[in-house]
Order: sequence, then structure tokens, then C-alpha cells
Amino acid sequence: MNNELVLKQMIFDGFATSNEVKRLGHTNRVRYYELQSVMQATTLEFMRAYIDSLRYRELVQYAKDNYVIHKQLFDRIQERVNAGVARKVDLEQATGRLALAEANLLTEVTNLHDVASRLQRLYGELPPETLEAPTFFNAGVEPTATDALKIAFHQNPDLLSTIEDIQASKDEIKTREARYLPRLDLQARKNLGTSSDGRYSTSAADVLELTMNFNLFNGFSDRNLVKQTAQKLNSTYDLRDKACVDTRQLMVIAYNDIEQLKEQLSYRTLHKNSIENAREAYRKAI
Repeated sequence: MNNELVLKQMIFDGFATSNEVKRLGHTNRVRYYELQSVMQATTLEFMRAYIDSLRYRELVQYAKDNYVIHKQLFDRIQERVNAGVARKVDLEQATGRLALAEANLLTEVTNLHDVASRLQRLYGELPPETLEAPTFFNAGVEPTATDALKIAFHQNPDLLSTIEDIQASKDEIKTREARYLPRLDLQARKNLGTSSDGRYSTSAADVLELTMNFNLFNGFSDRNLVKQTAQKLNSTYDLRDKACVDTRQLMVIAYNDIEQLKEQLSYRTLHKNSIENAREAYRKAI
């Protein structure tokens, strides 16, 4: 009767195992940054819907106030026309302005309904009657677009994931190239040969051996695997370059938009005050 106990331990495999562990570590970080990208994109979409809800609620209120004022002016002009102290052309102009105010109100109400539906899709329910105005934008931005771009390059998860993917592809190539090297295994074997009476026989032995396997030729499959992985590495370089270009484009556009909106804000305020003064003067004139 033969009983055999065998223990095996890999001593050297061309660093395939260590490189595979490194590759999996980089792959794990790729998935992490991809998750961060999805989370940030979802958060950004939600904040846009939230701010749009606040904005369109204000626009709806402005449109309502504008309609009420034009309706009051229309009624006063209509009374003057009926009394024969005003021209009919003034009534026609007031009718056109009132129709435009009503159309603007309808447009803003429709926009508010659309953005409320968008927020419901992201939030799970319709927004409450009262929304708190966000204050995160009061923190300001970097003084220059270059400074803002440096932060974007260090924190953009889309770019960071492509960098980790490059490292994972490099480690994968090293794992494939390990097949060019020999493999060493240490094996300990204990052979317990017993006779029919249960005593140890002369075949019982302890063996410790070191084996080496070296694949000299396997139809160029190893070389083709290395080439295939190298092509994958080139693709990851292209993805990284694209992520850099996209990050720079989005960052520069966003930064310039912020600066342009800051400049436009003063002109918009001046235009708003001028319209209110002209409307008040027109109201007094009739």
C-alpha cells in the first residue's frame, strides 16, 4: 500500500505573479476613478437641475410680474381709447406687448416644468416648494486659467483612470514576457510504503527536488500575446492624450465662461434698471 504526501512551492516564474499583482492593483484603481467619474457626473447633473429649478422659479415670478404690469397698462390705455383721449395705435402696441408678456410667461412655466421633471428623475421626487440657494460658488475660482488647469490635471478622475490603465497595461506586458523565462518549482514528497502487516517497507522515502520548466517553442503564441498587449498599451496612451485634451478644453471653456458672466452681470443689471425706469416713466405718462 502506497501513501504519498506532496508539497509544492513555486520559487521563480519570471516575476509573472508579482507583475500580475501590480496589474490588478492598478486595475482596481482604474475602477475606483471610473466610479468617481460617474459620481461626479451625476452630482454635477443634479446640481445643474437644482440651480435651474431655482433660476426658472425666479424667471416665472418675473414673467408673472411683467404680465401683471402689462395687463394694467393695457387696461388703462383701453379705457383712454374708449374715452377718445388716446390713439388706437397705442392700444395696438399695448396689445402686442401684453401678448408677448403672456407668451414669455407660458415659456418660463414650461421650462420650469421640464427642469422639475429632470430633478425628479435624479432626486426621486419632485422638488419641494422651498429650495435653499447654494453658496458653494461664493468660494471663487483660481486666479488664472493656468492655475485652474493644474488642479484639473491632478484631480480629474477620467485622466487619472487612464494613467492607471497605462501602468496596468505595462505590468500586463511584463506578465506575458515572463513566459520567456524558466519556471522553478520546489517539491517535497514523502512516500510512505507499508506492507500488508502495516509496517514500513523498503519503498518508503523522503524526496526534495527542484524542477525547472523552460518552454523553448510553442508556435509563437507567447510573442503574439506580448504584441497584442503592446497594442493595448498604445491604445491607453491615446486615451490618456484624449483625456488631457478634453480636460484642458473643458477647463478653459468653463473658466472663460465664469469670467464672461462676471462681466455681463453688471451690464445686465444696468439694462434691467433702465427697463424698469422706462416702464415707470411710461406708466406715469398714461
